[in-house]
Amino acid sequence: MYLRVLTRIKQIIPKISETELIALRSGGVSIDRDIFSGKLYLDKLKKVKSKDDNITEVTKMLKETKNILKKYGTGKVYPSNNIKNIMNDLGEKGFLGMIIDKKYNGNRLNISAQSKILTMMASYNPSLAVVTMVPNSLGPGELLQHYGTDFQKNNYLPKLASGQLIPCFGLTGPNNGSDATGNIDMGILKENNGKRYIEIELNKRYITLAPIADLIGVAFNLKDPDNLLKDGKSGITLALIEKEHLGLIKDTYHNPNSAGFPNGTLKGKVQINLDQIIGGEKMAGNGWLMLMECLAVGRGVSLPASANGTVKCLI
Repeated sequence: MYLRVLTRIKQIIPKISETELIALRSGGVSIDRDIFSGKLYLDKLKKVKSKDDNITEVTKMLKETKNILKKYGTGKVYPSNNIKNIMNDLGEKGFLGMIIDKKYNGNRLNISAQSKILTMMASYNPSLAVVTMVPNSLGPGELLQHYGTDFQKNNYLPKLASGQLIPCFGLTGPNNGSDATGNIDMGILKENNGKRYIEIELNKRYITLAPIADLIGVAFNLKDPDNLLKDGKSGITLALIEKEHLGLIKDTYHNPNSAGFPNGTLKGKVQINLDQIIGGEKMAGNGWLMLMECLAVGRGVSLPASANGTVKCLI
């Protein structure tokens, strides 16, 4: 009886797609495994600790946080003629490199320290907190640090950490949310006179920092109709585009809830080289895995810190 019911259920339930499998296999687990299983062991909770940072360094950053909040007050940071100065100030004081390793001139801090800093910011000036959060989540600094080629890391990470380059990441579009499912932008691999390139139709919206970004990460669905790929595969792919790239249009912005932070669109038809793929050609088609491994910083640190800061502001 049970076997027949199970067989029938298996026939009804749709098979897990490759996209869903990648999501399920990404990341790791901690006490969340016990919480979702309904078995919480208090002795495990006592053992969960963050890696210790240099206490002096964290104390210095918290002091700098108070100073920068005092300097800019509670006002919205965008639209404003002062936004570039604000971003440069955040970079110089180490706020834009909290996830970037020190060997790339970053100011790598652990999750606990980041959370304290972002919570303090969000409780006083939410728009300032948002422009700090994005470079420290899916900026695309996290993607570069995990998957970038040596050239990409050495060229971009120090500039991202210092604020010389302001990043954003284009994922959300009219037909897909903040993930790589749905009808995402299409990129076609082509060849002309022996040179391979990818032509992408961009139509992104609700991209935080887009209006002021110098380095843009984009996600698109790569198609290879002529089998031109020498490595990697077709599928969701992530690439880097600099702000002056021919065909890129980012001259419109949104004003979500009058929240006062830069948020806008990325549009246009662009052609990119294969070495602009994050991680190079071998990482073509691996974008969904890359996103699943890196989205947790924003969703697991920045968003809770923002909510925590809001609560502290209200009580």
